[in-house]
Amino acid sequence: MFGSSAGPLEGTAGPICQSNVPEWMLGPDDRSQMMVLILRRKPNNNSTSNNPAEDAPLSDSIIVGTSIELKIGTKATRTLNASREGRGSRYILRTSSKKIIDSLMTITELTDGTQIEIVAHPTLNTVQGLVYDSDTINKDEQLIQEYLRTQGVHSVRRIKKRVNGTLKNTPLLVLSFHGTVLPKHIYLGLMRTQVRTYYPSPMICFNCGLYGHSKKLCRQPAIICLRCSVTHDIPQGEQCSNAPLCLHCKAGHHITSKECPKYKEEEKIVRMKTDRNISFTEARRLCTEAAKKDSFSSVVQEQIQQDLIAKDQLIKTLQNQVAVLKKELITLKKSMQSRHQSQTRSPRDQSIPTTTTKPHTQLSPCSSLQKDACVQNERLSRKDQSFISPPTKRRDNRKANNNEHYMQTRSRSGKRQLDISPTETINDRGKRIPVPLDTGSTPIYTGNNKGPRTS
Repeated sequence: MFGSSAGPLEGTAGPICQSNVPEWMLGPDDRSQMMVLILRRKPNNNSTSNNPAEDAPLSDSIIVGTSIELKIGTKATRTLNASREGRGSRYILRTSSKKIIDSLMTITELTDGTQIEIVAHPTLNTVQGLVYDSDTINKDEQLIQEYLRTQGVHSVRRIKKRVNGTLKNTPLLVLSFHGTVLPKHIYLGLMRTQVRTYYPSPMICFNCGLYGHSKKLCRQPAIICLRCSVTHDIPQGEQCSNAPLCLHCKAGHHITSKECPKYKEEEKIVRMKTDRNISFTEARRLCTEAAKKDSFSSVVQEQIQQDLIAKDQLIKTLQNQVAVLKKELITLKKSMQSRHQSQTRSPRDQSIPTTTTKPHTQLSPCSSLQKDACVQNERLSRKDQSFISPPTKRRDNRKANNNEHYMQTRSRSGKRQLDISPTETINDRGKRIPVPLDTGSTPIYTGNNKGPRTS
């Protein structure tokens, strides 16, 4: 199934894998993807890789920039994507121009005499992808690597799982590609297989239980138990019987548990490093800054939430008070209306007050029909405030006098009233009436004609 048509690696970073940039958009001096270079101090011939002199800060950034400008020009320098790492001990340079890459690799000294080197980054020029292929589950990894070398693959590793204490192969393959862009697919024989981004598990030391380095690079002399976080000797083939205790969060689980907050934090760092194609140091710094911002924003959000809750409670209290005041206002309004109606009743609805009239006031007898009319037409006199009947018309007055033998003047106060004899007729009005001589009385006049009548 697999051939052996594998050629040697081309250049420093190997063959260029496909990218998202179309070939017709690339110029004669452009690569299909970025290349990552590292600028650092040149190590001595008799020094080791852990020499502290290599981690010493480089010269001023202005001196570094001036040295590069003198070599490749100002315009080309502005196209570089540069960043500092290791507290200024090294610079990361990114460019897709072949000419600029060749020129940068020839720089060996800065303007202040510092010896440097610019080489391809050892890890950032490689991307890893995950493929699933069940047909190659029993194929050798080295054979698969030789077949895929023409497609930019320089390393193949199969993921295995432990079943009943034995490691067994799985259809998952981790492929390492040259370059900084992960291809979307590869060809395994005649089959086109999709390539997905591979996120490795956070690196943990099985010697000290800390993240960020392996057991080979650990400087701690004592070996810590990954179950109980205690330094003790365990016989080979046996397990710790102590209660689980995490070294990082002090919770009741193993140090390597995926539920640990420290593990989740390291997992975020790995994902950021893979997605942005940056170093672990840079990814850790960015995650730490993001965590600080998130903590500050969470505090602000919590304070805002508390303020909103307090405001809602105040609004609810005010609404309850307004409802109570509204009810009291309605009750008060009803009582005021009832009181106003009782004070401003019409004269027809008012009962006749029991007031004593003056002795000289005389009320004439009325018939049953006239009494009803008098009660409806009663009103107060302007002088003595006594109730009197309103004056009737002249004809009606005469008719009433003829029928009831009653005569009343136009006085509203009711003081002046004239009585007639029951035996007097209407024809006798206005005439002098003879008075007997033995009575000793004087003649008087009645009516408008001033007729005589006896007193």
